[in-house]
Amino acid sequence: RMREALGDLAGARAGYLAMLEETPDAIDCYLRLACLARRSGSTAKAFEWAGKALALQDGHADALALMSQLYMEKKDWGNAQKTIRQLLEAAGREPASAAAAA
Repeated sequence: RMREALGDLAGARAGYLAMLEETPDAIDCYLRLACLARRSGSTAKAFEWAGKALALQDGHADALALMSQLYMEKKDWGNAQKTIRQLLEAAGREPASAAAAA
């Protein structure tokens, strides 16, 4: 993360990919790669990396939150809402009760 924080996006990407070679189930690496892709303007690649994180752990809160943000940036409100519902369900809350609590 140090390279990422210092703006060395290519170095950070290479580091995360190297970590995935050693530990292919490191969900955080997939999420960081998704964030790097998003930061570089590649929404499609960001979706791909976040999807890989979800494939490893269905209902992963951070992956679902990132996916919902990506959908909102694309103004894809239907998929954003669907993803937010999945996030709430994964957290053990019904969407209706979450709206009432807000």
